[in-house]
Amino acid sequence: MRILYVARHATAESQSPTGADFDRPLALRGEIEIDGVANRAAALGLGLDLIVASPAARTLATASAYQRAFGLGEGQLKTARSIYTDETGHLADLVHGLPAACHRIMVVGHNPVISRLAHWLEGDDANAEFVPATMAAYRIDANAWGDVHPALTRRIALLSPLD
Repeated sequence: MRILYVARHATAESQSPTGADFDRPLALRGEIEIDGVANRAAALGLGLDLIVASPAARTLATASAYQRAFGLGEGQLKTARSIYTDETGHLADLVHGLPAACHRIMVVGHNPVISRLAHWLEGDDANAEFVPATMAAYRIDANAWGDVHPALTRRIALLSPLD
């Protein structure tokens, strides 16, 4: 069995000091949102072995909140540029390539691909998007990440700052 958390970054500032989208930090509202959602996620008691996040500033700040809430060490947060640059897919290839030794992993990214990943996992073609700081947790009845498929997946939690 595997646990996959799918999380969208919290509310970000509309601009960055550099002017680059990649460098946009979390807004104060986003910091408050993600602290609450991350603590509620940790309270589910499912555990977490690794976080894989987009290297953009707002996703790293979001991932860091989860890292603190779950009590993870420095080496348990990795980045994957494809989470930031994938505009057309739903990150299935990323999920299929996750490290075998980790059974509970969180992917932190951006819309629209984070919502697409959630919809793929649920076997749902709907186009609804995660609001900022939304997190879904899935139980996957597979022995390897390469075997992940919607038919083997069940959502076990959905948390949002709107709850």
